[in-house]
Formats: sequence, structure tokens, C-alpha cells
Amino acid sequence: MDISIRVLAPDDLDIADGLVTSAFGFKDSRAGEIQRYFTLEPNRWFLATYRDQPAGVVGATNYGPFTYLGMMTVRKELQRKGIGQALLQHMLDWSAAQGISYLRLDASDAGFPLYLRFGFEVLDQALMFQPADYLPSSNFPQQVQPLRLPDIQALADFDTPIFGANRAGLFHALLTDFPERGFAVYDASGDMAGYLFAQTRRLGPWAARSLRAAESLLQAALTLTYKGVPLAIAPETNTAASDLLGRYGFNHVLTNRHMQRGLLAMPGLRAAIYGQTSFAIG
Repeated sequence: MDISIRVLAPDDLDIADGLVTSAFGFKDSRAGEIQRYFTLEPNRWFLATYRDQPAGVVGATNYGPFTYLGMMTVRKELQRKGIGQALLQHMLDWSAAQGISYLRLDASDAGFPLYLRFGFEVLDQALMFQPADYLPSSNFPQQVQPLRLPDIQALADFDTPIFGANRAGLFHALLTDFPERGFAVYDASGDMAGYLFAQTRRLGPWAARSLRAAESLLQAALTLTYKGVPLAIAPETNTAASDLLGRYGFNHVLTNRHMQRGLLAMPGLRAAIYGQTSFAIG
């Protein structure tokens, strides 16, 4: 059999990085990101081989109410050989065996027809924004406070109704990897009003109950340096996010379709999401 699929092993992470950077045309490694996702879900990432050569990768992040499929990639020179279809069918079979009935993902133009054939439906668009150039600001808002590990429970309590699932594990990983790059704002009662993680390339996850809170968090994030220019992935549903990013010099550069399979209603409140963690895990 030409195509074989197995669980990704720790020794395969460099291989996965090579597949991802090649398939998406990234200029630099995504090893740190892949390591973070693999650590969160070590038994839910899979490697496809074609004639015993590494050919593709895909992963799943199980949030409980739903599972996010992401980073599905096939080496460019091996595309159109049925590898992507085999990976997706493997994930559907695996999900069914795990009792997972609701799947979500962000589909590129290339992957969109495949997901449609396998029963996924479009619920929203995921819009990527980035500035043409970037110079850090020196205006850090006084009302923005740093996030620390003891804040994870309050952070999860705030985020769960918005995202639709508890992401405490992800927040712990982000605060561990980016200890000085997580921010929060609070209302007059001392309750959290919004938060933002400034990863080394991306603004997100980022959620807020008001535009004012979201803007303060953005101002804080724009005092930091990034690998290249920072980017943000915002739901099209949240028009305030698009307007806010536009006012700060971010341009719309890419659109993926936010899709689901399995339920009629989508949990969460996407109108309060200003930035996703990534296209891979929501």
C-alpha cells in the first residue's frame, strides 16, 4: 500500500516541521509551534507516508465540546496522490472511534473542496491581517496588566463562554512559552474584560467583551517586537476586530473558511474573538 498513516512520535517533530514549512511556503521553522501543539495533544497528531517517505501531517486538539482539526499538510511534490483525502478520512474514523461528533477547522482555498466533499459546512470566515511594516510603539496603556500562571482559572472562566470550550491547558502552555507576552484588562468591578497573548509572530488568542478593552490590549501588544511583522486572525463575524486592526495599519491579506461538521449550532461567541491562536487550533 502506497499510503500509510501512524501516530506522530517525538522523533518525528523535525519531519513534521519540514512538511509544514514546505507545504505552506513558510520562510522559517515552525518547530516551536508544532512542539507546543504536540505537547498539548501527544496522541492526536498523525504522520502520513507515501512509499515509506514522509508525505503529510495532521493533528487534532480536543477541547471537549468540539475538536479542532489543523495543520493538515501534504508535501508539495506529493499532492494530488490521495494523501490529503487519506489523512482526512483517517481523522474522521479516529474521531468516530473516540466518540467525537463535532469537528471544526479553518480551510484554505486548496483544502476547501475536500472538506466540502466530506460533509463540512461553512460557518464563518477567518481573516488574516498584517501591517505592511512595523515599528514598536512606546505607549503601553496603564490599565493593561500582565498575565501570570495564577490567573489561568480566571482566564479560562472568562474565555470559555466566548470560545465555547475550556482552554486552560493552552493558556498554561502559552504563559510558559511566552511569560511576558500575555495581557489582561479588568472592569471597574475587578472582573476580566479581555485578554491577549502576543506570540512571536501572532496576536492571539485575543478576546474582549468591549472594543475599548480590545483596543487597550492591542496597544500593549504593539509595544513588543516580533519575528517579522505581527499578524492577527480575526473572525469575519467580528466586524469590530477588522475595523480596529485597520485603524492600526493592519491589512487584510488572507481568508480561510471556518467550517464545522457534526452539529447545527456553533458554541461560543465569535463576535468577541479578536484573534485566534492560529489556523491550526482555533
